Amino acid sequence: MPKKMRRLALRSALSFKAQENGLTVVDAFNFEAPKTKEFKNVLSTLEQPKKVLVVTENEDVNVELSARNIPGVQVTTAQGLNVLDITNADSLVITEAAAKKVEEVLG
Repeated sequence: MPKKMRRLALRSALSFKAQENGLTVVDAFNFEAPKTKEFKNVLSTLEQPKKVLVVTENEDVNVELSARNIPGVQVTTAQGLNVLDITNADSLVITEAAAKKVEEVLG
């Protein structure tokens, strides 16, 4: 598939999530250590549904380890973001830095 079409599909999927109010932008995830309980509390504070896609700017080991035992939560980077993951998730939680990175790629 041409790069231009992939970008258009990604842009459309993100726009659809934003229109559904399924897009939440957070400052950052600052976990000193991987704690599933803390991550679960963050998600419940944000009132997220069961299937959540968390997007970070770069690979964050503490976020990945904190989220891996929570059913329905998937973590990816801004570079690894794809249409399939976006459409499968009920909600998208993205950091500000990751949003800027995605914005640069999409133009």
